[in-house]
Amino acid sequence: MAGFRKNSEPTPLADVLAGLLKKRLAPDARLSRIWEAWESLAGPEMASHARPASIKKGILFVTVDSAPMAQELSYRKRELKKSLNQALGADLVVDVRFKVGVLPKTGPGEK
Repeated sequence: MAGFRKNSEPTPLADVLAGLLKKRLAPDARLSRIWEAWESLAGPEMASHARPASIKKGILFVTVDSAPMAQELSYRKRELKKSLNQALGADLVVDVRFKVGVLPKTGPGEK
């Protein structure tokens, strides 16, 4: 059988579950960190018009409340990406994309 090793110890279920949870929760944890740093990095004016929505494969999707603000943010994309990665302590954000929509009222995990 492929992947089967003779005389190997079975992996404890707790280790398997911990690995699965870590992989599943990692994007949400990064989004939480981005959300926490957003206002200080984007500035209060911009943060009142744009909010991080999701991060997938290093691409941060930001919801913006108007097309003019999305355009303004697109001019600051490189600076914003650099600031976010510095705040996160790693190059987690490889690109930032903006879309016009309704801003969420709360961050990830908040109610």
